[in-house]
Amino acid sequence: ATPSAGVPLRLAHRGPYQAGPVFDLLQREAVTGVEEVSGETGRRLYRRTLRLPYGTGIVAVQERPGRAGTGSGGWLEARLHLTDLRDLTTSVQRLRRLFDLDADPYAVDERLGADPRLAPLVAARPGLRSPGTADPAELAVRALVGRTEAERLVQRYGKALDAP
Repeated sequence: ATPSAGVPLRLAHRGPYQAGPVFDLLQREAVTGVEEVSGETGRRLYRRTLRLPYGTGIVAVQERPGRAGTGSGGWLEARLHLTDLRDLTTSVQRLRRLFDLDADPYAVDERLGADPRLAPLVAARPGLRSPGTADPAELAVRALVGRTEAERLVQRYGKALDAP
């Protein structure tokens, strides 16, 4: 369970949101020492560290299974632990980018659904999102060296959090 301390957040999204595939990818690509995914499918908890302008942070985001047939939108529950509250806005922006919460699923589905080969796939999974990154520099390193080497770099050169 998510600890009760920290800043509780509801990260809103527009339209349908397929949380399962997003959490699947985050779980497969998780770098030990930076992020982790725990729990069973449909009730997973994604946790990660954040390097921020004024300090560090830890975020925990709960998976909320998509509700079929509802297109009105919803949210992901999150809890944010920051060493400096001036980093709140930056943290929320990074989380929104990581979970692709600012996408317009209606425009994406319309555009992709116009292709006859993609239309059945789009219809079967409306609101499918493509996760981004919480830290562009981290993503660049991971893209160059791969997940296994990134874990080795974290173990060797990573800085432990000031407040675990």
